[in-house]
Amino acid sequence: MATKGYGDCKALSNYMKSLLAAAGIRSHYTLVHAGDEETDFMEDFTVDQFNHIILCVPGAKDTTWLECTSQTSPAGYLGSFTNDRPVLLVTEQGGKLVRTPAYPADQNLQVRNIRAETDENGNLKVACNTRYTGLQQDDYHGVVNYLNKEKQIEYVKERLKLPSFDIKQLQYKEHADARPVPEMEEVLELSVPNYASVTGKRLFITPIS
Repeated sequence: MATKGYGDCKALSNYMKSLLAAAGIRSHYTLVHAGDEETDFMEDFTVDQFNHIILCVPGAKDTTWLECTSQTSPAGYLGSFTNDRPVLLVTEQGGKLVRTPAYPADQNLQVRNIRAETDENGNLKVACNTRYTGLQQDDYHGVVNYLNKEKQIEYVKERLKLPSFDIKQLQYKEHADARPVPEMEEVLELSVPNYASVTGKRLFITPIS
């Protein structure tokens, strides 16, 4: 696994557990039902309700959760795939049900600053700077780490509700080591032709939602 660089969640979590043990760090193999869909978890009935494996590293004051399958996710951050749900720890004393961390609203932000200027012909120039934090940055983490520049532009074009525009600049800066949750910065500049309707000396604009 170390030489080939691949494995499923069970193999990679066991591999990380072994690496930590070699360094004298205790960890627990952890079963979780991962994904976006809601599930009704039955704590009092013995049945396999899990589809994924992660790793729990208990500490003196806090617990670190490791998503061993991802090569890009920050250590200690689970994201929407496995956060805030019951999990089964496989400990030395047997199985133990606990819950993965929930990220409160103040950690999941989308803070945006937009400057827009319209010229006398109704053409619009837009400079948009956005900071995404926590769960809000999850999708953009995937965009930055798994899509090339061309695909990133396609992703942004699908997101914008404008009939016609040109992307003049698109940049992302990831802060994976930000605390308590990772952050992503997006710098976007657009040129939107004929955004405003010109009638005499007046410009009429229909705001987009």
